Amino acid sequence: MLASSQPMFVLWGTQRTLLYNDAYREILADKHPAAMGRDFLDVWQEIRDDLLPFVEQAYRGEPVQMDDIELWMERKGYREEAHFAFSYTPVRGETGAVDGFFCACQEITRQVAAERLLRESEERAKANADRVRLALDAGAIIGTWFWDLPSDSFTVDEQFANAFGIDPSLGRTGLSLEQVIATVHPDDRSGLLAAIDTATERGGPYAHQYRVCRADGQYHWIEANGRVDKGADGTPLSFPGVLLDVEERRRTETALRASEEFNRRVLGSSADCIKVLDLDGFLEFMSDIGMGIMEVDDLERVRGAFWPDFWEGAEKAKATSAMDEAKRGGTGRFQGFATTMKGSPRWWDVVVTPINNAAGQPEKLLSVSRDITATMEAQATLRETTRRLDAILNNTREAVFLMDHRQYCVYANAAAEKLTGYRAEELQGRPLHDVVHHKRPDGTHYPIEECPIDRAFPARAQMSGEELFVARDGSFYPVGFTASPVLDESGSPVGTVIEARNIAEDKARDNALQEQKRTLETLNRTGSAVAAELDLERLVQTVTDAGVALTGAQFAAFFYNAQNDAGKALMLYTLSGTDRSQFESFGMPRATEVFRPTFDGDKVLRSDDILADPRYGKNAPHQGMPHGHPPVRSYLAVPVTSRSGEVIGGLFFGHSDPGQFSENHETLMLGIAGQAAIAMDNARLYREAQLEIEQRRKAEERQRLLINELNHRVKNTLAIVQSLAQQSFKRDVPSDAARANFSARLSALSAAHSLLTRRHWEKALLSEIIFSSVQATAGAASARVTSEGPEVIVSPQTAVSIAMAIHELSTNAIKYGALSNAVGSIAVRWEVSKNGDRPRLRLDWKEIGGPAVTAPTHKGFGTRMIEQGLAVELQGQVSLEFAPQGLHCAIDAPLPEA
Repeated sequence: MLASSQPMFVLWGTQRTLLYNDAYREILADKHPAAMGRDFLDVWQEIRDDLLPFVEQAYRGEPVQMDDIELWMERKGYREEAHFAFSYTPVRGETGAVDGFFCACQEITRQVAAERLLRESEERAKANADRVRLALDAGAIIGTWFWDLPSDSFTVDEQFANAFGIDPSLGRTGLSLEQVIATVHPDDRSGLLAAIDTATERGGPYAHQYRVCRADGQYHWIEANGRVDKGADGTPLSFPGVLLDVEERRRTETALRASEEFNRRVLGSSADCIKVLDLDGFLEFMSDIGMGIMEVDDLERVRGAFWPDFWEGAEKAKATSAMDEAKRGGTGRFQGFATTMKGSPRWWDVVVTPINNAAGQPEKLLSVSRDITATMEAQATLRETTRRLDAILNNTREAVFLMDHRQYCVYANAAAEKLTGYRAEELQGRPLHDVVHHKRPDGTHYPIEECPIDRAFPARAQMSGEELFVARDGSFYPVGFTASPVLDESGSPVGTVIEARNIAEDKARDNALQEQKRTLETLNRTGSAVAAELDLERLVQTVTDAGVALTGAQFAAFFYNAQNDAGKALMLYTLSGTDRSQFESFGMPRATEVFRPTFDGDKVLRSDDILADPRYGKNAPHQGMPHGHPPVRSYLAVPVTSRSGEVIGGLFFGHSDPGQFSENHETLMLGIAGQAAIAMDNARLYREAQLEIEQRRKAEERQRLLINELNHRVKNTLAIVQSLAQQSFKRDVPSDAARANFSARLSALSAAHSLLTRRHWEKALLSEIIFSSVQATAGAASARVTSEGPEVIVSPQTAVSIAMAIHELSTNAIKYGALSNAVGSIAVRWEVSKNGDRPRLRLDWKEIGGPAVTAPTHKGFGTRMIEQGLAVELQGQVSLEFAPQGLHCAIDAPLPEA
């Protein structure tokens, strides 16, 4: 079809998409190339009403055949008359429905014009001949002459003079031949003289046509008719004659010759077999080219043959019917099969029209047969090709689109309809970009100028890649595409073929593989990390981070049970995906309906929307998530249980969107929880072993320190006892009193040593030192001694010094102060203040309610030990105020290091 010289086109689909070959481009003229791929009726908008009935007939499955249709077309920038002979052949698909039609056509405008001119010229020639004949019959003479040959004297009448542009008065007196022919056209003069010479020499009739110049300066054709009379001796004597006006006859004859020549050229240029038949259908004439087409070597062999006999069977009936139609004054037309005179098979498109006489009645028949064998074969090939192409395109999984030079869709296969969700009719006549590729996922407009698919056309290069198409419901789906330009013979782009397929499953499969790979890498990395990690805090942080990576949670927490160095149970937690400050104010989770299954180790709890869970929001004070808690809709909680069955803790995952955690996530987290439990058991065992080792080391260290301290304390104690003895057993002190004092002081020293022994001689609390010393000295009266102050830790040496000072103050209170009667009391208060680099201790001993106090006249051992010994030991100041209402002892010193 494409290479055929016969103009052909195909209309396809309900959109009447026009596809045509190169020969049809000449018919389209300026409408090419824009016509390619457009609606046929839109292309020929100016003749739409003329063509629509035939198009509809073809789409109903009825063949259409036209011998000659007159159309007024606008294809070259102006309106013009055109004539066509064409046939529409419906093309059916595999289902039997008409999918389009094939047209083979021929513009016969020139042939129609030639026939019209031929008829007109014949009519004019006949009319002119009739007029000339009438003029002659009526004696249409425009002048007469008489030429006396011996004297060379012309006498002419006035009409002759006027015809030759001569003064009529001279024509009456006589003119010479030279004077007469002076106005003859220079080109005709020599011929005229030759004709005169021949006539005078021969004698007899004379007739010659030539041009003369009249008085108006214009040359006109005349014909001179005369006779040369001779004497008995043969001498030319006279030459009379008349003039006839043949100007109109000459024009008629010229037109007739031109018409005949034109007809000859028309017949010679037509590629059709042109025949003339008589009214009975017998062949009278066949054009030379027609003889070649019909393979007739000698016209005489077929002249007089009955034309319908050239056909057989049903085709012969068609020929007879067409001939009868022409005899009635109409146009008979049909397509049929017949062999040439040499037996070559041919398909013919035949038109039979009448040749009318002057009265308008048929007197002959004109048969024009066109060889359409190539067209019919092309139609058959096209139908087969179309069937195969449709079978291929409609069974391929690839979506195929054909775009025209405007990037408008002119074809879409079944896969394209499935891919886009649009029927082919909805896609055709529109830019594909505007239908499925006009916006980006963020909703912004996607200009066609930036589209790589549409770049194939202007770039004249194949483009391929991945893009996102817009579905009919506005969603997006990924496609892989290849866009290839369609180029004409000159290399100019005339369209684009686009192949596309939905790669959502491929992307999902790739994503799943990548996710699986990432999951395995995370599991391997986490497994290796937790297996090698013995630090509990780092271990649980690794597990929590891995859970976020595997589930896609926005945040996660791992609440777990642990023990501090003192063996006290604690609940700790790690976070991932959020800042710790967001959770510090909420406190630890309680075993509510939501949390209990996890902390009890019963099962995994997974909720697509925890806010819709009936167990949620039942507990005070928050009735759900506390204010400021990150939003949670998707919830996943997995218990972490040790090999012994103990619930170590729980992994909790959250996301602000519903439905984020799947059964696969649940399975993964159970595996991670199992790894975490084993690793935490190992970490606990390791920590317990380390604690036990550390405790043994510390016990050994304490034992060593105690031995060293014992040696030191024994020496110090002996020194203290020796000093107490020296101060107690002075010569001025009675022996009984000395023994009592010495015993009491030993008891105070013993109480201090007992307290330090309970503390492993490492440290002592100030409150315990004061309480034990007062109780050891005052006994039941110690109930009237109140003490108040913060916990202060002091060293063993300082503890002994303070204990001895408290003993001396208590002894003095029993003897002389507030504890010497039944109503007195003592208040011991201390506080720690920041002053410089080291905190300072301020301790006050105040007695009230006892006997009036007076300052002693001399200072005994107790007073000196308090004011001097204690001040030196504490590196501070100690003062004793003997106020009448009661003794006040104030101690101000840097806080001793424990």
